[in-house]
Amino acid sequence: SKEEAQDQVYNSGDPKFWAEICAELYYHLKYQSPRNISLVLSSLARKQVKDAQLMDYVASRLNPAWLTVFNIQDLALLCNSYASMTHPAPQLFQDCAEELLWKLPDATSQELAVLASAYSKLRAYDATLYRHIAAQTLRQVEDITPRHAAN
Repeated sequence: SKEEAQDQVYNSGDPKFWAEICAELYYHLKYQSPRNISLVLSSLARKQVKDAQLMDYVASRLNPAWLTVFNIQDLALLCNSYASMTHPAPQLFQDCAEELLWKLPDATSQELAVLASAYSKLRAYDATLYRHIAAQTLRQVEDITPRHAAN
């Protein structure tokens, strides 16, 4: 059926489909919402579709002013995407760290774990950010499950 064929494209590693997604993000980045950017990068990371040029381009365009409109979930997905693909973006991670200081109070325990893991995996150490993640984690200690601690 048509639906099964479409489902197969979305769930497969169909290179043409993912190439079109990458091209859309690359050429129309400035028109994309923070949610769309973070979800596309997260999907690419989950499928292990590695496009270094796209990752570098996105990292170079997401400046501190733009990052202010990303919420905590979008920032966590963004950072995790780069970490999952082992694609360092030092300036982006530095800018995200500064923005995260304002948004960590809104983070869930899972988002705190994902952020700590992403920064650690890429060795993007930021002492101030880690202190804030630790403090926020201690405030939420009753919400931390073994699954989050494993991240």
